[in-house]
Amino acid sequence: MLREVPSAGIGTAPEREEVMRMIRSSVGPVAITLTSFLLPLAAHAEPLAVWGFENTPPPSVADTAVYPNPLLPDLGTGTGHGVHASTGTDWTTSLGNGSLEAFSSTVWEAGDYYGFQLSTLGYEKITVSWDQIRTPLGPSSFRLVASTDGVTFTPIHDYVVISNDVGPNGGLWDENVFQPEFHYGPIALGAAFADKPTIHVRMVSLEAGASITGAVRIDNVGVEGDPLPPILELAKTDDASPPLRPGATFAYQLAVAHAAGSHQDAVEVVLSDTLPAGVAPSGAAMQLVDPDGAVLTLTVAADGDAGEIVGGVVTVRVGDLGLLDDATLTIPVVVEALTAPTSLENTASVTFVGSIGGLAYEVDSNTLALDFVVCGDAGDCPNDNPCVSSVACVAGACVPTFSTGACDDGDPCTDGDTCALGACVGGAPTTCDDDNPCTDDACAPGTGCTFTPDDANTCDDGQLSTRADRCEAGACVGTAYTCTPGVCEASSLPDGEGCVTTLAAAGTTCDDLDPCTATDACDALGACLGEPLACGEGEVCDPELGACASTHCVACADDDACGESAECVPLSTGSYCLLVCESDEDCADEEVCAMHPSGTFYCFDQGGSACPAPIADEDPEPTPEPVEPAPEPEPEPTPEPEPEPTPEAVEPAPDTTQVEDERFETSGGASCAGGGDATSIVTLWLLALFYVLRPHGGMRPRKNSAGD
Repeated sequence: MLREVPSAGIGTAPEREEVMRMIRSSVGPVAITLTSFLLPLAAHAEPLAVWGFENTPPPSVADTAVYPNPLLPDLGTGTGHGVHASTGTDWTTSLGNGSLEAFSSTVWEAGDYYGFQLSTLGYEKITVSWDQIRTPLGPSSFRLVASTDGVTFTPIHDYVVISNDVGPNGGLWDENVFQPEFHYGPIALGAAFADKPTIHVRMVSLEAGASITGAVRIDNVGVEGDPLPPILELAKTDDASPPLRPGATFAYQLAVAHAAGSHQDAVEVVLSDTLPAGVAPSGAAMQLVDPDGAVLTLTVAADGDAGEIVGGVVTVRVGDLGLLDDATLTIPVVVEALTAPTSLENTASVTFVGSIGGLAYEVDSNTLALDFVVCGDAGDCPNDNPCVSSVACVAGACVPTFSTGACDDGDPCTDGDTCALGACVGGAPTTCDDDNPCTDDACAPGTGCTFTPDDANTCDDGQLSTRADRCEAGACVGTAYTCTPGVCEASSLPDGEGCVTTLAAAGTTCDDLDPCTATDACDALGACLGEPLACGEGEVCDPELGACASTHCVACADDDACGESAECVPLSTGSYCLLVCESDEDCADEEVCAMHPSGTFYCFDQGGSACPAPIADEDPEPTPEPVEPAPEPEPEPTPEPEPEPTPEAVEPAPDTTQVEDERFETSGGASCAGGGDATSIVTLWLLALFYVLRPHGGMRPRKNSAGD
């Protein structure tokens, strides 16, 4: 198969146009060589024929339907002609488009044409281009057609011809100025017109002229094509007598030559071949019969000669191959070890460049089949397989007898390997376990078990005397701790996380750490409980002493701080604990039972302290004996006092309710003592009556001042 290898072009459209302008602007006979025209062309395109009407200007002929003279090309080979239906047609030469000469004719009818014929042998991608103009009365609609036999024509391209009364220069052609507005093409003819001995190209009118004076002029008709590549054939032959056994040497050949229809030489021919699998260079030198018939010996090493075999790839540089040349390469090889009889196929390739246009190509060879056998006898069948008991050579193949049993597949990560159909099959995956929770256990192929420390793992060191166990550098470590029995606990033991305690028996002596309790003992729930100390009236337990202490005249906030039978009493200097009393006998020595302004009697200090007793009047008035009130007092707002007894019948007694002291002043600032008026007398009687009638339950007998 021929493949074109992409390559860069050797010319551009502007360069090609410049060459065409050179042709158009030439004066007189011009000799144009193929080489001078090829150099500026786009990649690989070549002119096959160019009609510029400069070298051989057509002579004028009047009143003739068919132009009688051949139109000869200025470049290449071929011919041209003109055909009209009218015998009144005039054929003349006129100024060309940027040149001196062009071909013109008048009186056009539908089907009239300019025709050109030439050979495209050896070329493909054929294109046509030309310049054309008309007079205002000449036909404008034309069609480009082509044929390979001059009989059946294929429509190629329809186009409209511009009148000479429009465009630059007034539409007129100028021999010195090429006007591209009147240029058509290049138009591709298609693959059907490539590589043909003759093709016919015509520009055919599709309409009749408006007048017999209408004219159409044509110039610079050019046909181009790409040279067809060289056609090489690459064949393979071998001198071996199949089948080939391992170790056998043989040679095969690659032959390259031009095929029929090749039109140009092949240059820089290179043969390449990848050796078939199971075949290797024998070590002997290769031989090349080059296009000149010389025999070259080529070593397989890359040593600077024309060939080598590197990495199993044969490369031989043949050189240039003319149309009549050929070359043959002989490659000696040796058969390597095979596992079964086989037929191997091998395809080589040849790369080369066309001598015309410079395109690179590649062609594959025919396929060479090579038949191989594994053995000729049992000696060709070595056996190093522990799962094969024996091997015999049967019909060119080594036939094994399989064994069963244990084997080793070479993988440390499988256990219990066994033979199966000649292969050692790995067993169950190897279990890797070092009984260490602080390592990641795994099996690495080719290595075996691995134990990698992983401090992120959790663990238990098995010790009850440690906790917060953790992995450190592959070892399980914990933090040691101890447990101490608490109050009412018989024991406390570590369990690896905390402490497990056993309660002491109920009734076990303990210390609740409260100095104000006694007979402390454990209860059934493990709590140490004590009985509060029993304190007397006006006493509370002092935690610092661990004993009861008097609260007399102790600053307080409420009654709870004062103990039994005592109250928190507000005085002028603050609130203090005072014992409630009925008489002095209820008070301690140095204390006196006196009435507080609230009407309650408390034990006050006689001496200087925060709690002094109220001071009595120096001249108390005698207090008459009060009359016992009725059991149910009358609802009058002010009780009527009893008639005052005679002074002789009343034993005078100190009036303890009249105390001249600033602590007992009224809101108006008047003292309660010494008034002498009726209000004072009534007040004294009421106080005396309250004293007599007040309850005495629960109080101790009062001591009198005489001590009896």
